Amino acid sequence: MKSSDFLWTLSGGSGNTSPAASLGGAKSSTVMADNALQNVFVNVTSGERASGSTKYRCLYIENTSTEKLEAAVLFVATNTPSPGTHISIGIDPAGINGTAVTIPDEDTAPAGVMFDHSPPPTSIGTGLVLDSPSELESGDFVAVWLRRVVNPGTAALANDTCQVTLYGDPV
Repeated sequence: MKSSDFLWTLSGGSGNTSPAASLGGAKSSTVMADNALQNVFVNVTSGERASGSTKYRCLYIENTSTEKLEAAVLFVATNTPSPGTHISIGIDPAGINGTAVTIPDEDTAPAGVMFDHSPPPTSIGTGLVLDSPSELESGDFVAVWLRRVVNPGTAALANDTCQVTLYGDPV
């Protein structure tokens, strides 16, 4: 399997094309731009850096391969380089092929999604295991939430990026 066998799509309904409106609900047909700045969150404003900010987005990851991915885990392979920002992830409780909970705005935490994991999911060994079964059959998808925290007093930093990775055993 290759990374191109897995599509990251927006949420917010089949016609949603805006990452800012990716606040849960049905899976969008819009594939998220890969390796593009601001492909999930817009730039942090000076006001958000001064007072702090927490924002949420919901994306779906879909297996478009003909193979099954077993023992699937999701983790933040590279977190933001800024010491004042942090990305956390959580799997929507709807599970595999379910429709994610919808939030009214980007400042509201999604109900039932856990972001504070111990240890944090930063590697294959500590990654979030997809709910039982921990596999993605061909055509399966799962909703994943991202939480971006900006601590008060954070300095501006260009290219404050992160990398979220899905790993498993192809069958």
